[in-house]
Parts: sequence; C-alpha cells; structure tokens
Amino acid sequence: DETAFHARRAMRLATTPSMLHIIGAWLLADCGYREEAIDEFRRTSTAHEGNLLGILASFHAKVLVGDEAGALTSGAELDGAVRNEWSALLVAEGYALLGRHADAVRWLRSAVAMGFVNHPFLSQHSRHLAPLRSDPEFEALLCEVYPRWQRLAAWERTNSHNQVR
Repeated sequence: DETAFHARRAMRLATTPSMLHIIGAWLLADCGYREEAIDEFRRTSTAHEGNLLGILASFHAKVLVGDEAGALTSGAELDGAVRNEWSALLVAEGYALLGRHADAVRWLRSAVAMGFVNHPFLSQHSRHLAPLRSDPEFEALLCEVYPRWQRLAAWERTNSHNQVR
C-alpha cells in the first residue's frame, strides 16, 4: 500500500491530469485498486480528449474494464504516436493484460529500442507482464536486454562516486 499511497499523493499534488496521473493510475491498478485506477484514467482521458495523453489514458481504462475492442481501437491510435520508453512500456503492459502477447512484445521491443533496459522490472517486478513470462518471444527479448542491463549496472557501480548524496 506504500506504492498506492505515494501514487495517490503525487496525483493529488498535481493540479491538472497529466502523464503523472497515467503512471499513478497504472500503479494503483498494479496494487489492486482497479476501480480507482479506472476512474483516474477516465478523468485524464476526458481532460486530454483528442491528444496522445487522452488516448493513452483511454486505452488503459478500456484495458482495465475488459473492453478489448475499445482498447484495440485506442491502441491503433497509439501506433507511431508514442515517442518515449515509459509510454511504450505502459502500452505493452496493457496488451499483456489483454492476453495479446505479440502486441505486448512488439511494444516492449519499442520501449527497449528507446532505452528501457530494466531487466529486473521486466523479468520479475511488473505484475502486468506476468502473462508474458513464459512466452518465447518475451524470453528472447529478455535475453537481449540482460547484457545491456548488466553494462548499465556496471557503469553505475563504477561511477557511483560521482553521484550527489
């Protein structure tokens, strides 16, 4: 519940629905607060109707209510429009929950191409990616990500003395 507490607090402190609210709502869903997450996605979707944030929020609301056809329509609008690894990762998690493994892996490949290489998150921590963990394409992607994660972790260990404490 600590994650949910911090997600709620961050969303309350932000005065206008934003990407923060999409991430916060997704965290709430991950913690089991599905209805609350759906409400936040809908609020954000309404506030950003007709733009990328609105479509992304609408996609996630539809995923969580089980409206696969609606989610796929919103998802098609996201193709080519998402330009950062976090948004691509969130879309991948949505497709994973819908049971659309090929779409989820495609979006994860996009997230990785844009720089998301957090192997522990992909392989263990994301509850939304759990349905993919036995998928051969997902396993192949993890094999590609792992060396990049290792290099990043080694770089951080080597350069930790430069970090501000």
